[in-house]
Amino acid sequence: MPSMARNSSIEEPTKKAKMIKDKRIIVILCFLFCLGCTSDEYQQAEQAYLQAKSSHNISQLVTSLTVLARLAPEEYSALSLTAQQANVKHLESKKYIEQKNYYLAYISSHDSLHKMYSVESKEILEESGVVFLPILKAKKNLDESYQHHPLDIASLAHYEELPTLDWDLIELNSLLKKFSENIRSLEKSIGLINTISPPSFSSLSSEILSIELRIKNQHLRYKQAQNYLIDLALYRNAKLLISLNQKLSKENITISQIFNDNKIDDAMRPFLEKSINKYAANKNVIENIFFAASTNAKKHHSVWYKKWQRLEAEIFEPIGGFVNYSLYAKHTNERLMVYVNKKKIQLPTIEKQTMISLDFFQENKVISALIEKLAKDSRFFNS
Repeated sequence: MPSMARNSSIEEPTKKAKMIKDKRIIVILCFLFCLGCTSDEYQQAEQAYLQAKSSHNISQLVTSLTVLARLAPEEYSALSLTAQQANVKHLESKKYIEQKNYYLAYISSHDSLHKMYSVESKEILEESGVVFLPILKAKKNLDESYQHHPLDIASLAHYEELPTLDWDLIELNSLLKKFSENIRSLEKSIGLINTISPPSFSSLSSEILSIELRIKNQHLRYKQAQNYLIDLALYRNAKLLISLNQKLSKENITISQIFNDNKIDDAMRPFLEKSINKYAANKNVIENIFFAASTNAKKHHSVWYKKWQRLEAEIFEPIGGFVNYSLYAKHTNERLMVYVNKKKIQLPTIEKQTMISLDFFQENKVISALIEKLAKDSRFFNS
């Protein structure tokens, strides 16, 4: 009996040890099984992520990164969060583009695209952002006009202080060409702004109108400056032409009393040539002004220049010759008097401290942010 008791006590620990060992084996097998399953899931998720990354599909990127973040949080949690944030912005932009709210669609698609690149966000960004590209182009034109900003009272008043024949024509031509180039550039800017249809910028209406007003004011100043120089030259030349016309008219009256009609033109020739020579230098100034100012607006300046040429011709090349010249001279002088109204010759309105374009756009925070985004995305619009 004692022997049987000893054997029983030995067998019990052995069974317990075996059971513990079996449990450990089962745990290890379960762990290995789970590890195998996890490894397979991880590999599949990683493969899905690489495929989504290659196709730049935002929904696939979110799905695959969500799995990877669960399996390898330290490596993928931050990236998964970025993908989710990008997707939220993409879904917002999708909703806005369906509502034809191009401004908010662009802002959301921009935020989405710069968090994580996706084909879907790029498509919405291009569709919505292109609506506002005219603002970016208009700003560039406005910047250029400020960079070539010759508008200051001193430089313009300088011409009033000098006799017309003492004007530096090279300097004057350069100045008028700059005015003309800036006027044309700003007209393009106004046209660009007007291409943006109101429904596209409903939430930006006040900002867009503010930009348009600023560009129009700048455009007006250049027009005023250009017109000031043209009007000043015409004012002085008109006074000279009136004087020459009156002298020729008096000579014509005297000669008409002495010579027959067929001799009057020959008799007037010396007086005419003297008047032409006296006016020649002034005529050259007007011609220079016309060609310099009409660099980008020949049609506009041709109107006043052709009127002026007709007045010159009435004095120096009368169609009927000098028979009854004095009768027509009176009507010519009446038309020339329109040009000698000094009150119409005004210097442009210029701010004491000229605000540069950059200052203006920086003051307008919404437009400044929009332009910054558009500039950043320019590569997408040109692709």
